[in-house]
Amino acid sequence: MFESVWIELAIIGVVISLLLAKWRQYQSKHAFNVRISKKHLKKLQTLPCPKRQMGFIRAVNPYIFEEMILTSFERMGHRIKRGTRYSGDGGIDGQVKISGVRCYIQAKRYKGHILAKDIESFSELCKTNKVKGLFVHSGRTGKLSYQLKAPHIDIVSGERLLQLCKQEVFTPRFTK
Repeated sequence: MFESVWIELAIIGVVISLLLAKWRQYQSKHAFNVRISKKHLKKLQTLPCPKRQMGFIRAVNPYIFEEMILTSFERMGHRIKRGTRYSGDGGIDGQVKISGVRCYIQAKRYKGHILAKDIESFSELCKTNKVKGLFVHSGRTGKLSYQLKAPHIDIVSGERLLQLCKQEVFTPRFTK
């Protein structure tokens, strides 16, 4: 009887230790990505033209891209909430509060055209949770994607993406 209790306690202890180790590993990986994103944002400022800047953004790691977007909002003085994981995040990479309005952020680092279904899914998520949404991407926005755009979603790309990353004036289109 006592032996089985001790065995169960030992197993629980091992599981807790493994979970804590995984959490620490994730935290250090997350902190590393935030540090790298800050370096990338600094480097972006030194690139001479928008074409090179967009090329640079399209070449970064997708997780670093997420962190670059969140860090940019943070540096602009907005309160942010980083996602707790990179994949399996339910479509929310982070949150930002702009002029008292809570917004979900979906950051997609694309090289080609964005997928309309990605915007549609994000729009439904925001609508369900009654929040605004910023769909920030480095790709090209096709006609179909703009047609799907809902009034509570702002698609941020191209020149506006560069303004955001360089912490220049950025106002979501749904707050006007």
